Amino acid sequence: MKREAAKAGGDWSLEENLPVLAKLLAIWVDPDSKRFIDARAMFGLHLGTVLWLDRRWIVEHVADLFPVEPSRARAWESVWNTYLVYGAAFVQTFELLRPQYTRSVESLAEPMTGTNQRRDIRSRLAEHLMVHCWQGSLARDDADRLLEHFFERADVSLRAHAIDFIGRSLPRDDEEVPPEHVSRLVTLLEWRVAEVSAIADRTDRTAAARELSAFGWWFASAKFEARWSLAMLIRVLRLGGNVEPDHMVAERLLALVDEHAGDVAEVLLLLVEAPREHYTIASWRDEARALLERLFAHGDRAVQQRVRDTVDALLTRGFREFRDLLVATPTTPTTPATS
Repeated sequence: MKREAAKAGGDWSLEENLPVLAKLLAIWVDPDSKRFIDARAMFGLHLGTVLWLDRRWIVEHVADLFPVEPSRARAWESVWNTYLVYGAAFVQTFELLRPQYTRSVESLAEPMTGTNQRRDIRSRLAEHLMVHCWQGSLARDDADRLLEHFFERADVSLRAHAIDFIGRSLPRDDEEVPPEHVSRLVTLLEWRVAEVSAIADRTDRTAAARELSAFGWWFASAKFEARWSLAMLIRVLRLGGNVEPDHMVAERLLALVDEHAGDVAEVLLLLVEAPREHYTIASWRDEARALLERLFAHGDRAVQQRVRDTVDALLTRGFREFRDLLVATPTTPTTPATS
């Protein structure tokens, strides 16, 4: 069937090639059919395939697949929620499905019932929207403000999941990320950091900074310009948030320390001073020692002071094995650091 559709050059249709199946689908898609209400989930499960085979059929039946009436909410959820959870975010069909994404975002203002299924649906909604964001089909300045509405209505855990999903989706090897994708992600992150920074109340600002904790995945990916990554990491840490995974952040710092000693020294101090369980530092204590030893060799006065402050912070947190580094810290400034 797929080969036939490909040969047809996009003109292939269910009604012409599989009329019996098309007739059955027309019965099953009826949102008022109580008999097939659960079977409607199959449309969500295979929505991408049907869109690829016969987009026209989906367009003609979009009102049946996604009824807007409150009395038909279950019929809508059966298809749409199944698609969100099990389907991929198809950039080519985003505008067709945009009203459904909008409806889902609007529903974020409603209290969640507490079921794991509902939580999974909202998480997958965030993931779909982030894919569309970095692919360029969804932007903050869109007329309907869909992306802004998502971040306004989502709670901090869901916003954090969105940032985390992007970070974990970035390749960890030499695979290149298209420059336009990088640019869109830079714009997104700078916006989110600015939004959190603008919160006046310190307690509220610290709580909101949880959204940004997964920036560690972005930083560790090495897909962004080093100076920008370090500047963003410093801003996130100063907002009072932790970054995860901290051990991967420390590994990335080792690759940057020679050319960006000043910023790396600042990040290392903020990482150690961040409000976290002290034992988590133990997972990257070897990287911390290596970083401090490399920074010790630097002659800049500010770097030297950051080194002493970091070792003091480590000792305060019970990491006595760093005491020898404090004794060995040089005190005479020489060459300024490059940051």
